[in-house]
Amino acid sequence: MSLSDLLARFNAILSENKWWSRYANSQFVQMMTVFASQVIYIAQTFASRALAEGFLSTAAQRSSILAAAEDRGYVGRFVTPSHGSVSIKNKTDKDIILPPNAELLTSDQTAICTLSHVVIPAGKTIGGIEVLQREAMSIYYEIDSEIPFKTLLLPRDVTAEVSALDVFLVTGTENNQHEVKWTYNPLFRMSRSTSQHYTLLYKPTEQIGVRFGDGSMGKMPPSDCTVRIDVWASSGDYTLAEGQKLEAAGNIANYKDALEIISDSVITGGDGLESTEVTRMRAMYYVPFDEQVVWSGDYRHFIDGRVSNIAWLNAWGEARQEEITGFDVRNINRIFFSGNKSGLTQEEFAAEVMEALADVPNELNKKFEYVPLNEMPFTIAFNGILKKDEVVEDSEKAVQDILNERFGRESPYFKEKLENENDKQQGRAVVEIKEIWSAVESLGLFISYEIEVVNKKEAVAYNDFVYMDVSESVFNIDYQKAN
Repeated sequence: MSLSDLLARFNAILSENKWWSRYANSQFVQMMTVFASQVIYIAQTFASRALAEGFLSTAAQRSSILAAAEDRGYVGRFVTPSHGSVSIKNKTDKDIILPPNAELLTSDQTAICTLSHVVIPAGKTIGGIEVLQREAMSIYYEIDSEIPFKTLLLPRDVTAEVSALDVFLVTGTENNQHEVKWTYNPLFRMSRSTSQHYTLLYKPTEQIGVRFGDGSMGKMPPSDCTVRIDVWASSGDYTLAEGQKLEAAGNIANYKDALEIISDSVITGGDGLESTEVTRMRAMYYVPFDEQVVWSGDYRHFIDGRVSNIAWLNAWGEARQEEITGFDVRNINRIFFSGNKSGLTQEEFAAEVMEALADVPNELNKKFEYVPLNEMPFTIAFNGILKKDEVVEDSEKAVQDILNERFGRESPYFKEKLENENDKQQGRAVVEIKEIWSAVESLGLFISYEIEVVNKKEAVAYNDFVYMDVSESVFNIDYQKAN
């Protein structure tokens, strides 16, 4: 409605009243019309913005995006802890046995824990002990009565650091307690009245929640029991340099003076919670996916949501495997995986993949097997004539950087290419010659150049990983010779 339309409406209303009609079209009414138009404009603006906040694709506020994601049952990826290794020296004359998840502290009081038990002989040093930057904590909730879809929320400060959690129901007296671990089941799929299942949610208040069933779709926790949520908390993106001292703490604090602990690799590789935009996009496509894993793309999507910074991952079934190896009864119902993640050995990456697959709902007798990567590196011999206004050293570095970024062992290019090309290579990691030329051409540094590819093989098996070894490649860059 325009200002003139609003003034006409005011005058028409005033003219119907004998007393107020004297003010029709007066300066007072005109100014009241201006005031009313501003009120209407502000109301329309707020209403329009509020309407946009109701849709996941147009919402601007993080709380609105999280609310829409919760409506779809989507819970973002948890924090990924940094990883590395330490060496531990036993300064005593007796063997020391450290339990799994032995607690260590850095100089800045950051918690580190070991992954497995370690036996350290007297006076000896054991190196390469795998550790994660995380610490354990437990949160207790008293259940007074049975409530359908009972929801328990973690505190916001804990939510920001959750890398994993388990839910236990504790019953009995203090001296005779009985605890049962409940199972995570997204969306209560196929849950029955006796199913000890729970699902997760992420509230707009930035809190992870645990929700139980209603007695028909998942069991309700009984009255007068305790729910314990065991949380692994991590800072996510954390780095500790090699050669830093740590000290025993927590469950091994009594060994503080007996052990000398030093990081023998960089502890890094962690990642925080998803960004708002990542949550928006993942939630938009979560309903069609619904954590149901049937095709290879489903498995890749499922694992990618639980394991961060994957450079390349392939998944294939018995039919494709038997194209390579022939018929084998052991392949029935078996799903194979192979891939690569920056900073991890194949054993460490396989452990992360298999841990993620432990949450696959409704396995239907499927068996999972990780196949070690078959690395097939190749090199190039590069000869280029540089433009006269470019610097040789800088240009060589630029070429090496772009080739390493796109075709190196830890390049995300392989994963992106797999997603963008509709799996025409059936998940295999390949590098095409024309792509190498295109990458160099995009720099715009050379008058002319030649690329000779050395020892490049074609990927045949689904775990074959063809990539460029830039460090072993030869680069010969110079200016054009004068005639």
